[in-house]
Amino acid sequence: MLHWTIEKLFLDLKFTWKLSRNSTSSKTNFYIKVKENNYEGIGEVAPNVRYGETPASVLSEFAMILNNELPIVKNLDQLNTLLKTFEICQSLRCGIETAYIDLLCKKNNTTVFEIFNLKKTTSTPTAFTIPIMEIGQINDFFLTHNLHRFKYIKVKTDAENALEIIKVVNNITDQPLLIDANEAWNDVENLLRFIDKIKQYNIVFIEQPMPAQMDDQYYYLKFQTVLPIFADESVTNEPDFVKIKRQFHGINIKLMKSGGMVAAKKQLDQAKLFGLQTMIGCMVETTVGIKNGCYFSGECDYVDLDSFLYLSNDESKKITENNGILNFA
Repeated sequence: MLHWTIEKLFLDLKFTWKLSRNSTSSKTNFYIKVKENNYEGIGEVAPNVRYGETPASVLSEFAMILNNELPIVKNLDQLNTLLKTFEICQSLRCGIETAYIDLLCKKNNTTVFEIFNLKKTTSTPTAFTIPIMEIGQINDFFLTHNLHRFKYIKVKTDAENALEIIKVVNNITDQPLLIDANEAWNDVENLLRFIDKIKQYNIVFIEQPMPAQMDDQYYYLKFQTVLPIFADESVTNEPDFVKIKRQFHGINIKLMKSGGMVAAKKQLDQAKLFGLQTMIGCMVETTVGIKNGCYFSGECDYVDLDSFLYLSNDESKKITENNGILNFA
């Protein structure tokens, strides 16, 4: 029988994490641990308010599923059948599933690469994200955190100040920029005028500029824009890739919103099948969660797994970063 536990984490950030819809200076995550004999697996849960997830809901949902066959699952297929049976949030699904996979790897002397047939790699460059802040603070933030060492700079923006933010960052660095709007625009024509103004800069793509429910506007945007558009909030547990292909040029896969590695691998395979570019991303997570994303890095076009670097008190130390490179051997 499996012994499951949940541990609450209070994570302080080194700076205010602000995006177009909210801001915070701390985060409450969880570790899920599962033991069998002398083996223990660990996973992470990073609840996200965008999807209605809260620490309270994570705890109540974990208690519910713990009383419904979770201790007696025998294999990964049985676990995922159980997880699909109950209404629990995707980040909790991810934490439970990745803890179990970690246990399987240790018991069977295997790796995530082998289980999911992923390209094996032990290091990867990552982007680093600049949150929304006062324009006058951006240069000091860039220098204080030595952001020149990263391959890409992701820039969080709102609709009101986006152009000025991008101009300032562009004046600081010639690193390629990933623009992340977190659904800030509500008018596609205004968005297209903005894109026309920034096309002169070294911008790789724009991520989720409008709310996910604006389907028709995204169909129109894809065939009008001069810059690639990536989906984030539009890609959750089981996305419609026929629709996604009509709306976007690429997708941001996050284990916490897909529900774990099984769903993330399916999304990765489907994205490639439909000719979409891919990025592996993250919520605000410790290195326990980030390492699970790293396993997918060798299969993706872009890697955005920097959030553990925002934390003041991450003691997990599952991976390290040196000169913009994540090492997770």
